[in-house]
Parts: sequence; structure tokens; C-alpha cells
Amino acid sequence: MKPSERLEQALDAFRSDDFELALSEVDAMIAAGEDGELILAIKGQCLLELEQYEWAIETYESLLRRFPRSVSGLTGAGRCWWELGDFARARDLFRLAIEERPTAHRYVFLGDALRELGVYDEAIASCRAALDIEPDYEEAYFNLALIHAESNPDEAIRCLWRAVEIDPKYVDAHRLLGQLLCDAGHTAEGESHLGHADEFEADES
Repeated sequence: MKPSERLEQALDAFRSDDFELALSEVDAMIAAGEDGELILAIKGQCLLELEQYEWAIETYESLLRRFPRSVSGLTGAGRCWWELGDFARARDLFRLAIEERPTAHRYVFLGDALRELGVYDEAIASCRAALDIEPDYEEAYFNLALIHAESNPDEAIRCLWRAVEIDPKYVDAHRLLGQLLCDAGHTAEGESHLGHADEFEADES
């Protein structure tokens, strides 16, 4: 099989969420000496999606040794370190990725790392930067809600309303919105959103 055909098979499997098949295809390419930036990035992403974070980090570090400015490598490694609880390292990698190519989702990743580190003003600014790029990015609104949930629940509720307006089946946003509405005394409305969260989550399984 030609390398281009195997790569297309790997990409098709990845797009279909068959990460194990995609991983086997790129491993076969790497064994055959085809180990360019895209192939290593796909391997790292597959391992990340399979929650094999240590192996993913090893792949991303190999990628970054050869391609130090790879945004896929920087972003992917940052996501792995976030999953492993090293939020400072994740923050640094997301910042480097944004320097190379600022996108809404990278700003949200950065904001989430900053929130975990307790740097709330910078986390808010990062989420706002995401919305400057993509005004209807529901993940940015959800992350703003996470930041505001304890200190400013009214603002968190406003952000969550916007998130579920953009994505009516956003499970986590419905669940948090339901919890905050119940806490605010709007029990019937809150329970409605909690019901939506359970319903949509069941649809996804």
C-alpha cells in the first residue's frame, strides 16, 4: 500500500473516531520510515483520545524535538499535561501554541489551565480572547461560567444560557445551569435543565 493511501486510511479512521485503527495505520507508516510532522501529530492525537497520556506526551515530545514550532505538538502536549494535572506546564505549552497560531479553542484551553491555577482574571481574559475570534464558541461561555460559578453565579448563569442557546444539546452546560438555578431558588427551571442534561447524555451513549 502506498504511504499516501495508508495516510488517507488513518485520517478516515480518525474522523470516524476509530482511534485504535488510526493508530495502527500511523504506527505502520512510522515503522516503514514515514514519520513526518502530520503522522506524529495524528499518533499523538490518537493516544490522547485513547487516554494514553504518557505515551501521547512521549510522541508529542518527539514531534517537538524535530518541529519545535508545531502547533499540533504544543497543543496536544498541553492537553496531556492538563489531563495529568500539571496545569502550569499545560499553560506554558498553550501560550506557545497561541504565539504560533491563535485560535479560539487554544485560548479556551489556556483559560481552563489558568482557572485551575486560580489565576481567574487571566482565565477570563483568555476566554474573552476566544470569543473575539469566534463569538459563538460555546466552550468559551461554559469555561467563563466555571470561573464565575462561585463568585458570581448570576454571570455564570448568563454565560450558560448563551452556551445552551448556541448548542441546545450541550450536556455539561445544561447540568451546571440546572445546578446553579436550583441553588438560586429556581427549582423547577433548574430541574428542567438537569433533565435535559440526562436526556442528551443518554442520547450520546
